[in-house]
Amino acid sequence: MPIFRFYCEKCDRAFELLLPRFDAPARCPQCQNADLRRENTAFAAMTGKSGRCAASGNCPHESSGCSCGCGCGSHHHH
Repeated sequence: MPIFRFYCEKCDRAFELLLPRFDAPARCPQCQNADLRRENTAFAAMTGKSGRCAASGNCPHESSGCSCGCGCGSHHHH
């Protein structure tokens, strides 16, 4: 579920809520006001410089057949 940021003018409070979707109803957790201002938020995801698994080269399964993409050859999850 995504986290959304809101501002309540009634109690002058900014807060974040975990909601199932963008249009789900929201209320201020302090005063229960439903007249909230949705604030813009940013989402970022980063991968390593190579885009490969962080365990690449240090995987305990390097000698068997890996399917996670780290190149070790084993069937495991990092």
